[in-house]
Amino acid sequence: MLNGIIGIQEVNSQENWTSLDDVVVYQISNPDFSNALENGIGNGYCVDLVRYYKDVPFKGDAKYWYGQAVKLGFEVGNEPKENAIYTSLSGEHGHVALVTYVGKDNFTLLEQNVKGRYVISKRSLPLNMNYLFIY
Repeated sequence: MLNGIIGIQEVNSQENWTSLDDVVVYQISNPDFSNALENGIGNGYCVDLVRYYKDVPFKGDAKYWYGQAVKLGFEVGNEPKENAIYTSLSGEHGHVALVTYVGKDNFTLLEQNVKGRYVISKRSLPLNMNYLFIY
């Protein structure tokens, strides 16, 4: 269950959700209020969502997280595992997300700021690509 998220409204057809698997798309209903969320979704960026669920020491943009993880001795790799941090070095700032499910042919991410700032969404990616993960 996701606790402590106040001011989020669902923008899909589900009425209630009790786990990460039930989340499809959520959006902060009042972005100005989001900074009041304790250790929460923060400023609407991908790093804020990951920090909400994981106690990580990484600083700055997402594109720096993988390198910091290596330097700090975190286990890293190319295979998705549930609860791992997916990292992408592409784009101006990079991207991070949480792996919530690993299946036979794909894995599912919970992420923020892909469909817009303050928007939390899920997507599945195929396993046949070379990704970077922090465990």
